[in-house]
This record gives sequence, structure tokens and C-alpha cells, in this order.
Amino acid sequence: ADLLQPAFVISVGDLIEGYVDTKEELNAQWDEFMGFLDPLSVPFFFVPGNHDVGRTLWHDVYLERVGPSHYYFIYQDVLFLVINSNDGENMGTGYSDAQLAWVKEVLDKHTDVRWTFVFQHKPFWLQEKDEWAKAAPLFEGRKHTFFAGHIHNYAYAERGNIQYVTLATTGGGSAMRGPAFGEFDHLMWVTVTDEGPKMAAIALDRTRATVLDSGSFASL
Repeated sequence: ADLLQPAFVISVGDLIEGYVDTKEELNAQWDEFMGFLDPLSVPFFFVPGNHDVGRTLWHDVYLERVGPSHYYFIYQDVLFLVINSNDGENMGTGYSDAQLAWVKEVLDKHTDVRWTFVFQHKPFWLQEKDEWAKAAPLFEGRKHTFFAGHIHNYAYAERGNIQYVTLATTGGGSAMRGPAFGEFDHLMWVTVTDEGPKMAAIALDRTRATVLDSGSFASL
């Protein structure tokens, strides 16, 4: 990604393996991941996944090593909103009432941005209907795009002028059967234009990079 020199990079979560029981083991995993970021010369923004914050201890270490598990920033009149999708009871799947109240406050404060990008690890619009029903009304009437990961399978949907993008593997496990199955390593290159975001899924392997259309995967 550094060769492309984007303005910054945003993850979709599950940056460490997790599933260990001591702070020392978690810190060792975070040390390894932070080392992977050393060659990156542009800012990197974290999104918490269930492997990162799915238990209380993991979440506590995340706060120490990374920072808040939900936050926002404005860049070139675009709102970037990061949500923790493991903010339910005991750090389980879901949104806490406090986080949803914070999301509403942020959105109400920034009604005049030209676009809103929302990042969370789990694609509730595909999986958790009850949780999605809590959040979706907050974004009604707003130009926005949602990004998630978790399922290790690429999925793209448009509803009106709203995009919902679930990234495939960006380094995680996969059968890697190819774009026809939504199973491939890739990064997503996003450019915001006056007409809205333009997105290209850049598929990666050891020898080449292939640019794929975000909706149809037709080769460009």
C-alpha cells in the first residue's frame, strides 16, 4: 500500500490472532503487528475486530496499545466514522446504547459534510438484523458508504446511492478460490469525487496486482 502513497490507510479489523488469556501474549501479538506497519509512511487508522477486542482483557489491551475503539475524524470535508461492532454485553457482538448515542451525536454535529464513510468489523447489514435495525435509521437521508470485513468474502451492494462493502481477506484465512467466489487477497482504493466515491478492489498475489471494479469485478 505504501507504494501507492494514499493519504492514509484504514483497516477493517482482526489485526491480531487474539484468543489468548494473558496480557503478555496479547502484547506479543500487537508488537508483531505494529512491526508490520513500520514500512508504512502514511497514517494508519485502526478498526477493532472480534479477534482484537472480543473479550474484556483484549479490549483493555487494545485501549492501551491502539486507543479508543470508536472515534471519528474529518478529512477534506468527509466524515470518517469508526464503530466497534463488538460493543455488546461482555464485549460480545453488538452496539452498546452508549456507542449508538455517540454515533447520533457525531452525525448530528456534522450534517453538512459531502460524504460519510463508516467502518466496522462485522457487516450487520448481512448478518445481525436486530443490531442493524438499531443503527441504520441514524444514517437515513445521508450520503454514506459502509465498510466491513469479518466474513472473509467480498460482498458489494447498492441501495439508492448508498454502498455497503464487505471486504474479502486482506491477509486472513481463505480458500482463495478467486473473485468469482469473493475469495481473494486485496485492498480497496477509494477516491472521493464530486459525484461520490469511486472504489476499486485491487486484488493481490505474489507476482501482480489486478484492478477489479468494486461492483462487478469486471477487469479494467
